[in-house]
Amino acid sequence: MNAPTAVFIVLAAVAVVSSLNVILRRNPVHSAIFLALTILCLAGEFVLLNAEFIAATEVIVYAGAIIVLFLFTMMLLDIRGGMRTRQFQNQFGLAAPIAVLLVALLGAAVGAINISGLPAAALSTLQAAQLGSVQNLGQELYSNFLLPFELASLVLTVGLIGAIGLAGHGAEDREEQVRIEEALEFDTKVRAKEGGHLEPEEELVPAGGHHA
Repeated sequence: MNAPTAVFIVLAAVAVVSSLNVILRRNPVHSAIFLALTILCLAGEFVLLNAEFIAATEVIVYAGAIIVLFLFTMMLLDIRGGMRTRQFQNQFGLAAPIAVLLVALLGAAVGAINISGLPAAALSTLQAAQLGSVQNLGQELYSNFLLPFELASLVLTVGLIGAIGLAGHGAEDREEQVRIEEALEFDTKVRAKEGGHLEPEEELVPAGGHHA
C-alpha cells in the first residue's frame, strides 16, 4: 500500500465517523464542528485526485463561510430547547428501515464493482492536474452534467422553501403571534376611543413653565 492510498483510507474513515457525529450529536454547535471536519476530509480527498480548485472551494466556501453562517444562526436562536428534546422523534420508525435499505443498496453497488479489473490510468501527472482545473470543471459541469447540476439547485430550493414553511410554527411562535394580535387589537380600540390618536404619557410643559 502506497502513501496516497493510506492517506485516502484515513481521510475516508475520519469523514465517515465525523459525518455520523453530525446527525447523532445533540448539541448543534458540535454537529457544525463535525460538519467542518467532514468537509476538510473531503477537501483532502479532492487534493489526492489533483482537483485543487474543488478542494479550495470546499474549504473556503463550505468549511469557512457556510459553517460560520450556521454558527451565527445558532447564536440568534434558542438551541437549548432543542437539546432537551429527543434526538429521534416520531420519524425513527420510518427512517430506520429506509436507512438500512440504503446501506444495503450501497453495499450491493460497491460489491458489484470489480476494482481489480479496472484498467490502469494512462494519464500523466500533468494531464491529471489539467483535469481538475477550473476550465475543465466548468466545461464538464455546464455541458455533460448540466441536468444534474440544475436538479441539485432545484433540490436545494425545495429544501429552502420547506425550511421557511416549517419556521415560525412552534408553540412559542404561535403564542407570540397571539400576543401581537391582541396588542394590535387593543391599540386599535384605544385609538378609536381617543379619536384616532393616543394621549402622551406625560404632559408637555412649556418653556419656563411648571406643573400646577
